[in-house]
Amino acid sequence: MAVESIWGVYHADGGLLGELRYVMGAAFRGKHCSLCDITHSLAWEKGEMKQWRNTSETPFHLVHLNERPEEVKQATEGKTPCVVGKTTEGFVMLATDEELTTFEGSVDHLKKHIEEKLVTQSVRGNSQFDPVKIVEIARQAGKAIMDVYEGADDFEITQKGDNSPLTKADIAAHEVIVEGLQAIDSTPIVSEEGRVGDPLSSDTCWLVDPLDGTKEFIKRNGMFTVNIALMQRNGSRWKPLFGVVHAPASDTTWHGGVSMTSHRNGPDGSGPMMVQPSEDTVKLVASGSHRGEKDESFAAAVGEYELVRMGSSLKACIVAEGGADLYPRFGPTSCWDIAAAHAVVSGAGGIVVGPDGNTLDYDLVEEVLNPYFLVAADNRWTEAWIEHQ
Repeated sequence: MAVESIWGVYHADGGLLGELRYVMGAAFRGKHCSLCDITHSLAWEKGEMKQWRNTSETPFHLVHLNERPEEVKQATEGKTPCVVGKTTEGFVMLATDEELTTFEGSVDHLKKHIEEKLVTQSVRGNSQFDPVKIVEIARQAGKAIMDVYEGADDFEITQKGDNSPLTKADIAAHEVIVEGLQAIDSTPIVSEEGRVGDPLSSDTCWLVDPLDGTKEFIKRNGMFTVNIALMQRNGSRWKPLFGVVHAPASDTTWHGGVSMTSHRNGPDGSGPMMVQPSEDTVKLVASGSHRGEKDESFAAAVGEYELVRMGSSLKACIVAEGGADLYPRFGPTSCWDIAAAHAVVSGAGGIVVGPDGNTLDYDLVEEVLNPYFLVAADNRWTEAWIEHQ
């Protein structure tokens, strides 16, 4: 049930007479429209507001009381000023007068609030979405991986087209996950080991890496994970709404997303988690397999730091749970390698940004390789990150 259009409704009539009444009311009786305070500066729409509406993927209309289409009037009568969203099942409230007032005229505050509401609405639109079910599917895939891990002296390893290794564990986990997700609904699935359905036919899609860290799996060091992410489409780009990262060897699971607090469940600690930026020595987590000149250069720019070695998407989860501050990635990755952990980091209050310092987004169809990215507990290192591209 995605939002098809957004309607901001002022608590005043439009036209010269309506505008005059509003100005007089504001000047002499202290009456204000909380939405107008945000969108306009004197009689003109703020530049940042106009830019947001012009670039929004979802059409964003601003109307006065006497300009409302009949369906918008029925949905907002007695509730103005407000912002509502039109869906296939009717209108939903995105911002009330009370909420608009708390934004104190800030376009940025309104934009963040509306974007969070749109994400939440998209998640709710997936009526079968249940975080507990997805966690259990990831755990079942982990069991399939461990059956191979513990039951074979030598893994049967084949090479895929990109020369990356493939084992029976990858295929077994893939089959468990696809079967589990298809039992929930018909949402398309994009997996490293195969695709089910057309992701471009839907506003949401499952993005799966059945066994992230196959090289670590082959080394038998336990640093491999199962990654499952629920993605939301914005044109041809995608962003993670919810993710599960499960580490079968330690029986530890991280899950969460933009509309829900992230949690950690494991034998050595469970509960909600938040990033914990260091005040002194920075903790920088890096791959156990990859480290190059850019890694060294950026690390030097960070200043005094402690290096933590880790494999697979565990690196991002360590940042999310407060065990590290930074995970810079200057090496090649695919969308399914990091999207689930990205969601977990978001739900823990951290950030995942691309080379330009903006939030990383993904292509699940044409170009599945990611640009360089930075996972961080906060944004204090973003400027240095941009300078080292």
